[in-house]
Amino acid sequence: MDKPTTNPRKRGRPKGSVRSHAGEIRKAIQEHVPEIVAKLAEAAKAGDVAAASSLLDRAVPKLRPAAAAVCIDLSGSPTDVGKRLLEAVGRGEVSVDIASELAALAARTTSPTDTIPPLDIDRLNAIYEQKMAEMRERDREFRIRRAEELRAMGTPESQLTDFLRGIQQ
Repeated sequence: MDKPTTNPRKRGRPKGSVRSHAGEIRKAIQEHVPEIVAKLAEAAKAGDVAAASSLLDRAVPKLRPAAAAVCIDLSGSPTDVGKRLLEAVGRGEVSVDIASELAALAARTTSPTDTIPPLDIDRLNAIYEQKMAEMRERDREFRIRRAEELRAMGTPESQLTDFLRGIQQ
């Protein structure tokens, strides 16, 4: 009988085969690295561009292009921002792709005045006073009902007077 496979879809190189070979190669080269680097340096000094490139690629990181800092006002309507960005692109201050990203950012961003209306303190005070008056009226009605219940239960008038005193306050 054939040996069953755990996963019939697994194909390709067995695990560890590349690492073991790469590890063996690294071990074989490791002891010769100082000599190899010295020979590359000599070749580079003699004018071998490939040797110089090989050394520099490993020793010095490659420079990547970086966008210069640009100051552009992104406030106002998306139309105003778009106009300013187009002017900056026309002057060569900003690349088209950066201007496109900034325009998208400005379109997604809203100013605080667009999202939060200014507070009307007088209106808030009026609402507060109205709610407080409603609450005092409910409290008064509750005390009157409770006093009637306490009278029906035979509570002395002196205690009811203390209880009802809160209504006048």
